[in-house]
Amino acid sequence: MHLVVWASEGFDTLPAAAQALFEETGAELVYSVASLWEMAIRGSRRRGNLATDLPVLRRGLLDGGWEELPVLAAQALAAGPLPPIHHDPFDRLLRAQATAEGMLLVTADRTLASYTGPVRLV
Repeated sequence: MHLVVWASEGFDTLPAAAQALFEETGAELVYSVASLWEMAIRGSRRRGNLATDLPVLRRGLLDGGWEELPVLAAQALAAGPLPPIHHDPFDRLLRAQATAEGMLLVTADRTLASYTGPVRLV
């Protein structure tokens, strides 16, 4: 979720490690709608000090060249058997999506990054 917020503000606001990784690999930039979904829920519950206008955030991502990844049933089902390393269902879904889509999940969340597979901490 953190990287989505930073990315919506522009490539230069991403952590240096993320910028270097994206530039080095020429990776296609993709964000999951699961991140926006989580932010919408947190915002409605007033958790996490989230004072972000989500339609504006989404527009910033799309205008910045990020592709939107929908949540598919197969991805949601793949989150179930993951080891209980992370208890946040949205983060588990992000990990499952990365595996299902053959993508690298880039995160600032140390717990999420402790999963094996396509996850990189920045």
